[in-house]
Amino acid sequence: DTDLLGNFDAVLEESVTCISYDDEERAACSYRLMSRERHQMKDDRDRSLILSENLQLLAMSLQQPKDAVQLDMRYYKSTPSNEDNLPVVLSISSQNLFLSCVGPADRPRVHLEKWDRKLQNISSASDLLRFVFFKKVSGAGDHFELESAMHRGWFFCTSR
Repeated sequence: DTDLLGNFDAVLEESVTCISYDDEERAACSYRLMSRERHQMKDDRDRSLILSENLQLLAMSLQQPKDAVQLDMRYYKSTPSNEDNLPVVLSISSQNLFLSCVGPADRPRVHLEKWDRKLQNISSASDLLRFVFFKKVSGAGDHFELESAMHRGWFFCTSR
């Protein structure tokens, strides 16, 4: 090992390029729909999600699993690509209700929003970014968290 590494010092030059961007200077990113999966989410107490009359998601213990809300998780490809962040959009299956992150930057909230138009392509420069979340899966794969693309640093997650 040391024989091989010794020669690299003569061959390689160390070059560090640091580029700094303010938020306003960042190039707009675009997200394009690639695939979708349907999920039934449950918490650590085996409660399922249901949709209340006032369009809120509630966790309830159900006797009939068919009453549970099915969530569509739509996966997007970002340009430029970023392997650390997997962009997703969440909607309630068979309805035009999408999870969005809205509100002031210091107190955003997740809420269900009726949206009748297609979300095939989303630009980070548009207000449609409120529908995009970055999915991050734990190393063991047993839980994940979703970070708001609109309000970076704000998360919601599944139970560990």
